[in-house]
Amino acid sequence: MALVVILTVCVCAVSELDCEIVQLAARCGSEVFNRYIWPASKSVSSGAAGVHKVVVDRDRGTMRVRGQLVQHVDEQCAMTEFADFIGRLPGAAAVVLTAHNGRGFDFPRFVVCMPTAGFSWWDSDARGPA
Repeated sequence: MALVVILTVCVCAVSELDCEIVQLAARCGSEVFNRYIWPASKSVSSGAAGVHKVVVDRDRGTMRVRGQLVQHVDEQCAMTEFADFIGRLPGAAAVVLTAHNGRGFDFPRFVVCMPTAGFSWWDSDARGPA
């Protein structure tokens, strides 16, 4: 039986496929993963800031979510920690990632950052529903 992991990504620009992820979160039963990611090259658009309530202050090196300072990591660190999170789940040999709007939003953005983080565990032949 496969584990179902619910994935959520928040991005720095809602309309761009190549935008950077600023939050990666997942849940599997009572296990929770949540990392805020410093956008390396792009600013958080006002539209995305309005939706996700994320504000990046590059001058101060700070990130706020709903006005509260949050710790942040770079994309590669977040993806490595996510892979570790998946690997620690009991029965992690078979994991299914799912998301509220996975096919139209979360998964295309998640998959874009997988190669840049140097992952080999991702099954690039996996297909979603037709």
